[in-house]
Amino acid sequence: MALAEKTAVGDAPAVSRLPSIPGETRALARVEGRSAGLLERLLAPLFKQIEVDPEAAQRLREAHARGVVVHTLRTRRRIDPLYIRFVLDRLGLPLPGWAHDHFSTDAPPDPEGLVGSLQHGASALLFLTRARTVLNPQTAYTQPHIEALVALQRTMNRPILLLPETVLWTRRAVGLQKTLVDAIFGDRDAPGRLRELAGFIWHHRHSRFHVGAPVDLMAVLEREAGQPDRIIAKKVRWSILHHLSREEQIRTGPMTRSAARTRQMVLKDSTLRRFMAGETEAGRATVHAQEEKADQMLKAIAADMRFGWLRVLDAIVDVIWHRIYDGIEVDPDGMALVRRAARRGPVVLVPSHKSHVDYLVLSQVFFKEGMMPPHIAAGDNLNFWPMGHIFRRSGAFFIRRSFKGDKLYAQVFAAYVRRLLKEGHAVEFFIEGGRSRTGKLLAPRMGMLGMCADPVFEGAVSDVQFIPVSISYEKLVEARSYARELQGGAKRKEDVTALLSSAQVLRSKYGRVYVDFAEPISLRIFAASRGVDVRAEGDNDAERRNLVTQLGHRIVYGINAATRVTPTSVAALILLARTRRGMAQSELFSRAARLVDALTALGARVSPLLQGDTLQVALREALGRFAQDNLLLMTPAPDGETIYQVNDAGRRALDYYKNNIIHYFVPHAIVAASVLAEGGAQVPDEAVQARARRISRILKFEFSFRVDRAFEDNFSQAATALMKRRALEQRDEGGPWSVTAVGRTDARELAGLLCVFFEAYRLAAEVLEELHAGPVGEKKFLELALARGSRQVLEGRILRAEASAQPLMKTALSMLGDQGVIAKSGEIAVADEAARRALIEELTLLLEATRE
Repeated sequence: MALAEKTAVGDAPAVSRLPSIPGETRALARVEGRSAGLLERLLAPLFKQIEVDPEAAQRLREAHARGVVVHTLRTRRRIDPLYIRFVLDRLGLPLPGWAHDHFSTDAPPDPEGLVGSLQHGASALLFLTRARTVLNPQTAYTQPHIEALVALQRTMNRPILLLPETVLWTRRAVGLQKTLVDAIFGDRDAPGRLRELAGFIWHHRHSRFHVGAPVDLMAVLEREAGQPDRIIAKKVRWSILHHLSREEQIRTGPMTRSAARTRQMVLKDSTLRRFMAGETEAGRATVHAQEEKADQMLKAIAADMRFGWLRVLDAIVDVIWHRIYDGIEVDPDGMALVRRAARRGPVVLVPSHKSHVDYLVLSQVFFKEGMMPPHIAAGDNLNFWPMGHIFRRSGAFFIRRSFKGDKLYAQVFAAYVRRLLKEGHAVEFFIEGGRSRTGKLLAPRMGMLGMCADPVFEGAVSDVQFIPVSISYEKLVEARSYARELQGGAKRKEDVTALLSSAQVLRSKYGRVYVDFAEPISLRIFAASRGVDVRAEGDNDAERRNLVTQLGHRIVYGINAATRVTPTSVAALILLARTRRGMAQSELFSRAARLVDALTALGARVSPLLQGDTLQVALREALGRFAQDNLLLMTPAPDGETIYQVNDAGRRALDYYKNNIIHYFVPHAIVAASVLAEGGAQVPDEAVQARARRISRILKFEFSFRVDRAFEDNFSQAATALMKRRALEQRDEGGPWSVTAVGRTDARELAGLLCVFFEAYRLAAEVLEELHAGPVGEKKFLELALARGSRQVLEGRILRAEASAQPLMKTALSMLGDQGVIAKSGEIAVADEAARRALIEELTLLLEATRE
């Protein structure tokens, strides 16, 4: 599995020693001579096996180059300072000249010793707390040292940099209750010597060395001008402790509690208590009865994550992944963004949902990256024995498909989500609700999103970071079942375990999986950019609901923007862009190269396999998988070149992969279609923009457009891109538009990407004329539409067989309701015959203008 690149400190070259400094103490000379004792020499082979993030190494180098460094650790320990000395030695950086209260030096632990060492230009190592005992009741014993550093900084021109550092050598969270082992050997935060040594030896291969952003005392003094040293020192100490605590929580998760204790805390939620009180006042139920019912609901809902179960599931999933996938490619820059967001507070991961495999992929990525996996909102269809028990122990909490008619359940579930975020857990949910059968993102559902936003509105947490995540597959495990459902086949009840235990799945290869992250979205910042105060009191529910809706569309846009362009999606888009049956391999490769260049120019994340010499090899692999699944024929021409032919049955399956990346071209396709529909030559700018607005409204149930940019800006950006491609021209700003002679084919192919939706919507509008006997339900309408669609494919009226698909008919109904052709609720019947006929004429015009 390809994860973020690491730096093995043990492989670094030998470095020079700390230069001699006049007036050093005997302890400093001992540190310089690397004679720290037997323990350090014995642990050195284990230290070499610990990996260090490049970011940590870079921060150490930059800090030493910039100022006087004080390595700052959370708790007094024996092994952590030795490892830090080891890292510094390997990186060629000066070793600490003063090590606070540590057995490896004889330096006096008082503030005067610290100041004297820094004045001589040496670095230092400082603990912020130590174990609280009868002999050492004070844990804040570093306060005088930081006050001395603040006072020293006032006399120095070079900044003193306090570097928060920690060696995280365990993945288990601290328990709420102390055990007998804790009493005898010390707890996890302040272990005894035996426990610390045994724990490090046992877990050292999974250890992680973290270096946070330095606290610059010179900058702090400028910011806190006028404050006494004592107050400044307290703020500095608290901020570093908070950072280190949060960093540990990212790796281990918040403090663990029993499932019963968690339920008790949720039942005490103030919002839930007010709801219960209101129900009691209305005479609908007593508080006691509601509490008992809520407790039973929580038993069905709540996760009970355990680290041991995560390790077992990780091992099992590893075996399956290696059998069916060629690798899981993780966006390293995106993971760094996730870490930074998690240090600021609770995060909510919002991934695309294309497969049941999604439930496992992101959790394992986090586990491999040394972060505690998120709590995942899973459908209650996955809560079956024994897998429901395993999933619950691995972080899944279960949600009903519908809350309708059960207000108490909605309140209990919201209270549980609120508790997760207040405690600092990462939460994951799928904003689409269900899995996409078309390859495009489904319209966002706002229920769970609103529950994750409410704790900020209510003041329970200061902020929540929403992180859009794209999970892309070169080949989908459920591809066959999706193709069957698109043609009207019954939806099979399936789950992740049945899927991954299938003999057919385990015998197949599904290429690579890509996990990419978009920029985190702070709810507070997002709200402020729209003039909304998240903490405003009063009746502003409508304003908040509108904000959540905008946030949902912004998240979907982020997922789309992060979606990886794979060889499979590129090959499918090229094959389906034209309606003719065959394409020569040379033409396909040439068009693929141009397409990848265009996607790169748009800022899309392109798979490395599609860049350089590997492009043709990757495409051959993708096309070979299509042929193996009988989606296309590979036929040699008389001259020996391969001709790829797509049949109608294969178009529906290929359409799934095409739709993975179609969103990159939709704005350009809308503009191209608008110019072509208006004649293609010397079309007034006003007419083109009016047509583009109209097409955008027709397609609004298929695609999420940017909510933070006006239509005019989106239009201008897309039109400019088309001019750069030489597909359109506009000689004067605000003047008429024309399709260029050299770009006519390009413009038609771009516009042609929308034809499948135009054909599907026209089909749906035409089916309405069959409802002579009166209104029908959605199920009957879909049956009529798919039957008529199959006939029109055979007749040639529909050129793209994928247009006759069940999901497209469902979005067509939403569009027809929005256009006033049918009523928005109730059974399906024509509400405006004139509007229906006008829509059919408009769609036919668009199809004729954009067809080859």
